[in-house]
Amino acid sequence: MKLLRAGCCFLVLLLSLVVFSFVAVHPAAAQGLNPPTPPGATCHTTGQGTICQGSFTGSDVNLDIGVSCGSFQVLQNGTFTESFTIFYNQAGNVTKAVFHAREVGTLSNSVIGKSVPFKSAQTVIFTFATPGDFSTATGTFTGQEDNVTLPGSGLILHDVGRVVFAPDGTITFEGGPHQLLHNEVQELCAALS
Repeated sequence: MKLLRAGCCFLVLLLSLVVFSFVAVHPAAAQGLNPPTPPGATCHTTGQGTICQGSFTGSDVNLDIGVSCGSFQVLQNGTFTESFTIFYNQAGNVTKAVFHAREVGTLSNSVIGKSVPFKSAQTVIFTFATPGDFSTATGTFTGQEDNVTLPGSGLILHDVGRVVFAPDGTITFEGGPHQLLHNEVQELCAALS
C-alpha cells in the first residue's frame, strides 16, 4: 500500500506545481516559466536559466495514507514545512525540482480514533528527462518517510532510506527498510487497535 502512497505523493507533488501555476501571482522574473512557480517563490536568472526558491507550511487532516488494518484505515494528521528549489532551463522549462519536507503528527485508527505519534524528514528530487514534460519525471525520495516510536514498545514503524521511482511509478532503486512501502504494518495496526 505504501507504493500506492508514494506514487500518489509523487503525482500530488507534480500536480501541485501545476495547481500553483493557476493561483500564483508571479514576479517579473518568473514570467514564462513552465510550470509557473508556486506562490511566494523568489526567482533569479543565471546563465543556465532560472532558479526559484521558496517555502510553505500546511497540514494534513484525516489523510487516508492507503494503509488498511482490516477493520480500519490509517489516517494521518500533522503539520508540515516544505522548502523548494526549482531549476528551469533557458527556454523556461523545469529541469529539476528539489523539495525538503518535515512533518510531525499522528497516525490514527479511522474507526475508534486511537493514535500514535509519527515524524518524517525527507528530500524529494524530481528530474525531467525532457524539460517541462511531467511524464518524463523521475522521483527520488531520500530520508525518513515515517518513524513511529512508542514508550515501552520501541520502534514500531520504520520507513527510511532511498527509493527512486521511474516516470511510470515503478521502483528502479530501493535502499533501506521501507515498512510502509511493503505493507509491513502489523505492529502499527496492533498499536492502533
